[in-house]
Amino acid sequence: MSDETSKSAVIPSSSPPEAYASDLARMNRSGPLGPNDDSWLTLAHALSRFASVPEREMLLALPGVADAMAVSAVTAGLSAQSPVLRCARALRALDEPIVLPSGHAPIAELFFATQSVAEEQELSGAFGLAFVTLSGLLRAFGERAAPRAQGSVLAQTGRVVRQMGLTDLAQEYYEDAMTLGYECEALDVVARALLGTGVLALTRGNYPMAREQFERALVNAERATDPEMIRSSHHGLMNCSIASGDLDSALVHGWNVLRLCIAPESRAEALLNMAEICRLTGEHDAAIRVYAVAVEWTSQRGLRLNALSGALHCAVALRRVQDARRYVGDIDEMMPQVLDYYTLADVGVEIAESLYNLGEIDTARERLASAIALANTHTFHEVIDRAERVTARWDAAQRPNAGRDAETVRRSVRRSTGFRTVLRSLNGLAASSL
Repeated sequence: MSDETSKSAVIPSSSPPEAYASDLARMNRSGPLGPNDDSWLTLAHALSRFASVPEREMLLALPGVADAMAVSAVTAGLSAQSPVLRCARALRALDEPIVLPSGHAPIAELFFATQSVAEEQELSGAFGLAFVTLSGLLRAFGERAAPRAQGSVLAQTGRVVRQMGLTDLAQEYYEDAMTLGYECEALDVVARALLGTGVLALTRGNYPMAREQFERALVNAERATDPEMIRSSHHGLMNCSIASGDLDSALVHGWNVLRLCIAPESRAEALLNMAEICRLTGEHDAAIRVYAVAVEWTSQRGLRLNALSGALHCAVALRRVQDARRYVGDIDEMMPQVLDYYTLADVGVEIAESLYNLGEIDTARERLASAIALANTHTFHEVIDRAERVTARWDAAQRPNAGRDAETVRRSVRRSTGFRTVLRSLNGLAASSL
């Protein structure tokens, strides 16, 4: 693991309450995020405290911390298998000879359960709290955990700080996780870290590097026989193919993603990307139907925002002005609730394009300028590049024959027999789901 001092220079150390307050401020919220907040804060505070006290003091505090978390969770109505209650049982098992229901050793169970808690925090937008929870876990118990568990936490921490817009710091965490994964031959950890570096390369607009990282991730995921990592690798490769205009390859990878998805949330994400392929090939009616299914199947604000943005683009292309304005209103209402800066910048470019095509030129330029400013702040080179291409298209639209040039580009998109087969399947899926 690289020097923690350099990392602390990027993210100042903050207490869990400070991190939580910062998360709430970012979301413009004055109240709790949900029923987990008290137990989340208890766990994060305990981990931070355990990292700075002698072991004897920590052992004395374990039962009280476990009880406090359990009381908070039960009072909030959480199930017995909720991550916070699993954490509570694992903490108590560190000091008592009890057998955990999962059969895991206490430290392994503590790491698994705490990562699940941090994932819940991520989904709620509490990135700062997720960071202090994971870093507290590593500082308090990292030396007692297996290298594979450490590597998994490092990779997840990389994902957390990437969502905070700290791309350089995320790269450090991913590299640390990859090193540990190779050292202990944990190929699933290696795959997870490579996926992270692939996403970073995508956000920086480095498509060749992104493809290389995702291909390496797929090889390691298949060797580890990890379906989730295999799915994520195909997802990354699909995005690379879309970015490069290779829609046949995008279709193959997209179909593999959908085939490997079970949970509605993951299927929603897969459908969102399949809708994107339909949109890129001009199948706007089909795309809108598939976007609608994705919105129905997901509770994640970022995915819903992307789906609404895509549907807006299609409505504009079909000249359905009333539908387009309704989508703009839905997007504007949702954007303050989304904390993923990359998604906000990316969707900002999409909205600017759509507004321009609706004839709202001045508003479109204002939206684009805001998206560029956000992308510059967080060095999202891919979004900056897209915005520059949008500006170039707007300038080109003032030249003669601009409409004919655009029509030529649209007709040049190649559609394979496989694409048409999948399109029929997607239309059938949309018809049965709505």
